[in-house]
Amino acid sequence: MTRPDILFIMTDQQRFDTIAALGNSHVHTPNLDRLVRRGIAFSNAYATCPVCVAARYTIRTGYEPPTTRVFSNAKADPVAGQPPEIEARCGP
Repeated sequence: MTRPDILFIMTDQQRFDTIAALGNSHVHTPNLDRLVRRGIAFSNAYATCPVCVAARYTIRTGYEPPTTRVFSNAKADPVAGQPPEIEARCGP
C-alpha cells in the first residue's frame, strides 16, 4: 500500500479565529483561506506541550515530552541524542 503525501502546515502562535475563512471578518488572509477551503483546518485542538519546539517534536514523533526529553525551545536539534526508534517512527 502506498503512503499518501501529507503536507502539515502549522502557523506559530495563531488562534483559529484569526483566519477569515474560519469566521474573522476583520482580517484578510487569502492564502490561509485557500488552504482551509482545499484542505483541513483544526479549530479545536489540544497541545500536550505549550512550547513550540517540544510541541512540534511531539507531533513529529508521536511521543510526549517526558519520553523525548524535549521540554523547551533551547535545544537546537531535538533529534540529536534521541533513541533511533523515536526518529524511525517519522519515516524515511
